[in-house]
Amino acid sequence: MRAFACLFLGLCCAAIAQETDRPAIERTIANLNDSVRRNAQFTPDADGRAELDAALRPTTAIPHSDQPMSEQWPFPPSSARVRCTRVRLLTADVALADGVAGPHQLLFVMKKADGAWKIASVRFLKDQKEPLKEK
Repeated sequence: MRAFACLFLGLCCAAIAQETDRPAIERTIANLNDSVRRNAQFTPDADGRAELDAALRPTTAIPHSDQPMSEQWPFPPSSARVRCTRVRLLTADVALADGVAGPHQLLFVMKKADGAWKIASVRFLKDQKEPLKEK
C-alpha cells in the first residue's frame, strides 16, 4: 500500500511539473518568431540553428508599386512562423517538442539550463504538402 501511495504521489508531482513547464517551452519556441530574441533561445552548443535560420529567413521582398497602399495589400507572407504542436517531458530537465514552420515539421530537443528552457537541437523531419491548420 505504501509503494502505491508513493507511486501515486510521484505521478501527481510529475503531472504538475509538466503543466508548469509546458507554457515555458511553448514560449521559448514562440520566441523564435522574433529575430531579435531568436539567438537567446538556444544553448551555446545547439545543433541545427543555421538550418532553422535559413528556413525562417524572409522569402519575399515588399513589392514596389505606384499604386496606393490599399491596393497593394495583402502582401504574401515574408517568412514561416514557428508554432509548437506538442510537448513531451522526458526528465525534469529534458523535453521533446514538435513544431511546424510553414511546410516544415520540426523536432526540438529542449534542455532546462539555469531555470530556463533552451533549445539544444532542432531537426527537420519532413515537409508537409500543406501547412497544419490552427486548432
